[in-house]
Amino acid sequence: MTDDHFIPDEVAQFEADAAEAEAGYNVEFLRSRPTVIYPENWHPEGWGQIVQLRYPRDRVDALDRLARATGKTRSQALREATDAYLSAAA
Repeated sequence: MTDDHFIPDEVAQFEADAAEAEAGYNVEFLRSRPTVIYPENWHPEGWGQIVQLRYPRDRVDALDRLARATGKTRSQALREATDAYLSAAA
């Protein structure tokens, strides 16, 4: 990948997922697997709601630089910033 907006772990996961998809899937095997239903508390932060934000390119670039420098994802950096803002406002 040539996109520098992702941390190395994300790039590695994308490449692994692409290699798996390119290798193909055995549809009969996939159909034979049981359906997994996760409990509400399975994800450590809860399932959360997806919120879309519109940022100017320079702000996204700054956010991505900060996330890479701290070893976090863009979402983690945004969650931490939002938590800090909300706790200061309380």
